[in-house]
Amino acid sequence: MDMKRAIYHYLRWHSTVLTTTDVQYSGVNPYVQFFDSDRSSIYNAVDNFVRSAIAGKAVADRQGRIYIEPDITT
Repeated sequence: MDMKRAIYHYLRWHSTVLTTTDVQYSGVNPYVQFFDSDRSSIYNAVDNFVRSAIAGKAVADRQGRIYIEPDITT
């Protein structure tokens, strides 16, 4: 499973994020073996997964769009 598919599956089947906001993924799309998340919040689950897999982050703008992108400083 690749990273985009893992994030899509989590957001689609465990929340209503995809029905209420736009999500844009940019950068590399590596294969991952599994996606294990904590139950603190949906944002923290996705952000921690992106930080551990590609050294990136999940950010949002004022209009509610969520960007998942690699960190340019690393």
